[in-house]
Amino acid sequence: MAEPPAAGEPGVSYTAADGRSAEPGSTGTEFAYFDGDDIGAPLELALLEDDPGKATRYSNLVSTAMNQLAAELSSHNGVRVLFSGGDDMFASWPNGAVDPGEMTKLQVRFSAVCGRTISVGVGATPSEALGNLRRAKLRGKARTVTASEAREC
Repeated sequence: MAEPPAAGEPGVSYTAADGRSAEPGSTGTEFAYFDGDDIGAPLELALLEDDPGKATRYSNLVSTAMNQLAAELSSHNGVRVLFSGGDDMFASWPNGAVDPGEMTKLQVRFSAVCGRTISVGVGATPSEALGNLRRAKLRGKARTVTASEAREC
């Protein structure tokens, strides 16, 4: 399978579900990668206990939490959810459209719905957002790491 071109290479574009562009660096775009923390463990445990009903209920809770997170985030002016599936979501918005305090509120709401935490990485490019998500996970999970916080280390 061929590797997709890297960001910044010809032929790379970022398009939201509504068809609008979300190019890195275009008009000060920020990207955010959301990933649920330790989501798989309760699901696997339910299956090991031969309880597919419990696994289904848990999976539905996580899906509901992610759907609510995507809807709440999308209500902010200029936010585009580029993909959402399982316990992952990737979004973009104009610089400053989402306040860091709002990220904390979204994380609290996610946890209230499904009983799990979520980590977030924010950056000026998709790769920087992914790197900051990894930092959030390595720093103990249940947190948001932005570009400025990543530089402080």
